[in-house]
Amino acid sequence: MKKRNLIAVIVIAAMLLPTMTACGLLGNSASKDDGDANQEESFQEIVSSESGLAVSFPKSWRNAEGELNDVASIEMARESKEQYFIVIEDAAADFTDDMELQAFGDIVLGNMQGELVDAKTTEWADITVGDGTPAKQIELRGVINEVLKVTYLITVFEGADTYYQGICWSLDSTYAAGKPVFDEILASVKLPA
Repeated sequence: MKKRNLIAVIVIAAMLLPTMTACGLLGNSASKDDGDANQEESFQEIVSSESGLAVSFPKSWRNAEGELNDVASIEMARESKEQYFIVIEDAAADFTDDMELQAFGDIVLGNMQGELVDAKTTEWADITVGDGTPAKQIELRGVINEVLKVTYLITVFEGADTYYQGICWSLDSTYAAGKPVFDEILASVKLPA
C-alpha cells in the first residue's frame, strides 16, 4: 500500500470513528501529478444520492466513494496533495426541534476532538457556503496515533431537512496549500431544491 494511502487510512480510521463509522481502505489508484495549483482547472460536480446536495471539485480530485467513510454521501480525494473531503448528512428529524447549528457543530467537534492528542481549535466562525447558506466553520489540529500531525476544516450547515458535515482534512504540513482549495469547494455547494 502506498505511504500516502496508509496515512489517509490511519487518519480516517482514527478520527472519524466516534462521529461516524470509519472503515474502508483507499484504493490503489495511481496518483497523478496535479500540476501547478495556479493553473486554471476544470471542475466536476458530484451529487449526493441521499439528498441531492451538489458539490464541485477540481478534476484532479477523484471520487473515493466507499473508501473514506462508510456513512459519507460524498467522498473525494486528491492523494498527491494529501487533500480529502467528505460530506455526512444527518436527518434533521433525528434531532429535537430546538437543535441549533452551533450545537450540532459542537457535537461533531467534540467527537472528533476526543480522538486527537494535543487537540487545538480555532474559534467557530460564521461563514456561508454555496450561494449564501449560513454555516459554522472551525479548524481542528492535533496528532493521530501519536505520529501524524493533521488539520481538519469542519464546516456544518443546514438544508431544509438535513444537517450537513463538510469535513476537509490534510496533513498539517500541506494544509495551508489545501485551504484555498477547500474554501473553493465549499463555495460551490448547492443545496437541493
